[in-house]
Amino acid sequence: MVAHWVGMDRWCNLTAIWTTRGLVVIDTEMSPRTMAPIKELFEHAFGRSNWVYVINTHGHDTHAGGNSLFKGATIVGHDNLAEDMQWIVRRQTEPGWRNRGLGRADQYMQTLQAGLPQVAARSAAEARLVRAEHKF
Repeated sequence: MVAHWVGMDRWCNLTAIWTTRGLVVIDTEMSPRTMAPIKELFEHAFGRSNWVYVINTHGHDTHAGGNSLFKGATIVGHDNLAEDMQWIVRRQTEPGWRNRGLGRADQYMQTLQAGLPQVAARSAAEARLVRAEHKF
């Protein structure tokens, strides 16, 4: 089963595979909060929640940020995955990095809000994407 968060430029396809040993997920979105509804969707569709493997294609946050939701599952990635993910940890724990990220996110949210009326007047489909991006 393949899913992704609807929004602008959100094309990380998250893949869940049903196996006899348990469920496998490939990539885990940007954060536990954004991964949680997708995880629930997978579990509902498969009728089970026994995750055995999380496979990260690489250490970018939109591919490995939701790993912590899969308690007990084995995380699989290339040899450099843990090192590659350290920038995510720094961004979330070091005040300077966190504040810069929050500032960029705030500016982005304001831009989305300000542009929504013009987008909505042009296209309902585009407005849906902007609203989804804002929610994300």
